[in-house]
Amino acid sequence: MVTPNTDEDDLKLSSKLNAWLFINDNLFDQKDSFCTKNLQISEKILQRYRIIFTSALQDISVSLSYDDLQLPHDVELKLRSLDTGLRDIGLCASKLPEKIQERVIYGLDKYIKGVLQETYVRSSSADSSLSISYDTFFSMRGNAGAVDWVFELALGLDKVELKEDVRKSELWKQFFKKAKYHICLFNDIVSRNKEAEEESLDNFVLISESLWQLTTRQAFSGTTTELDTSISEMLKLKLDLQSKFGDPITPAISCIENWVVGHVIWELASFSGRRPKIPCISQFESNLGWQ
Repeated sequence: MVTPNTDEDDLKLSSKLNAWLFINDNLFDQKDSFCTKNLQISEKILQRYRIIFTSALQDISVSLSYDDLQLPHDVELKLRSLDTGLRDIGLCASKLPEKIQERVIYGLDKYIKGVLQETYVRSSSADSSLSISYDTFFSMRGNAGAVDWVFELALGLDKVELKEDVRKSELWKQFFKKAKYHICLFNDIVSRNKEAEEESLDNFVLISESLWQLTTRQAFSGTTTELDTSISEMLKLKLDLQSKFGDPITPAISCIENWVVGHVIWELASFSGRRPKIPCISQFESNLGWQ
């Protein structure tokens, strides 16, 4: 759904990374998990991931000890599996051009930074009355959503190599950012009930309720407005990008659009299996006209 133009091998790679991200998040997305109670160990775990992934890209075998982490047995077993999976993903990605590999590593670094930020917010040591501004929330949320990582991989699999003048242009930065927001905010809508049970403070709907004193209905309404705004701005930026850079920019735009649309369809298709439906979800099921 999110990488529809790839061949079979690339589709496997895309699927492996997305699956890995969901499994890894289970270590970090609960308020009282081992990782949220041990922030220094969490940082070490995430930095290990970088070593494993970048080594695999170069087809270098690394053996990292678990002894210094002093992990509970169940956490160590999960981590060993995640290490193995990430090594496999890195080996699969090693066939990508070097410049694209660099961008994928950049995406991983953004993810690591975001997970650390969110893990702190979830941790018991965090102030429950912590005030998070709109800009601070989005800078944190966009990173931890791993959107840079999966977008950069998708661009690579679509064989899109953006020139530096495009990457550095404010138009592309804003287009990319609005797409990131949409991915994260739509996830926050369908994950609201689950994350409320986990007392999460990194969900836009819950942030709107707990810190900005909105009712649940107002919070859902405000989040859907943010979604609509993101799409409207993406469409305008798309026209501006095409006007400035011409046809060569079209594959990159299509790649990001595919991820946004595919993510919505996937969320709707899988939603009933994860949580009882929330009231506002019907509006997305009845109207996907913004595609």
